[in-house]
Amino acid sequence: MTADRHPDPAAPPVGPREAWEREEDARVHARVLQLAAGFCLSLLALAFGCYAAGIAPGLVPANELPAHWQQSSAHWRALMVQAAAAGAGDANARFAPGSGDLLCLMAMLGLCLASLPALGVLLVRLLRRRDWPLAAFAALNIVVLEVALVAALV
Repeated sequence: MTADRHPDPAAPPVGPREAWEREEDARVHARVLQLAAGFCLSLLALAFGCYAAGIAPGLVPANELPAHWQQSSAHWRALMVQAAAAGAGDANARFAPGSGDLLCLMAMLGLCLASLPALGVLLVRLLRRRDWPLAAFAALNIVVLEVALVAALV
């Protein structure tokens, strides 16, 4: 045997079943890390979307939100309306394509939209393998991303 196949010459040879189990464990570990990273990004997108929409889930009634949140919500809605008007070719739309606020919003929406298909494919694969804990985690990621999208567009 060469050193490439067995780095430790004193180690017993690994059978095909053991090698397959090690590879499968490494794949599951990589998936868990991907889901954890996706979940953290989802929470970040949700927090940004909630702040942008002026939503404080479960904290205070909407009419008692701080004034800067209410202004922020009106500001984001106005940006979306202006972007839609500019996209429709309205010559009177006062929309600056280089607006930093709009770029942040579009980046967050892009992150959500780019992540959803990949998470959906991963969810289907996990369900086929009957990997229930990871499938539930993937489904939770999808729900959080959808809530972030809705919060950003409200």
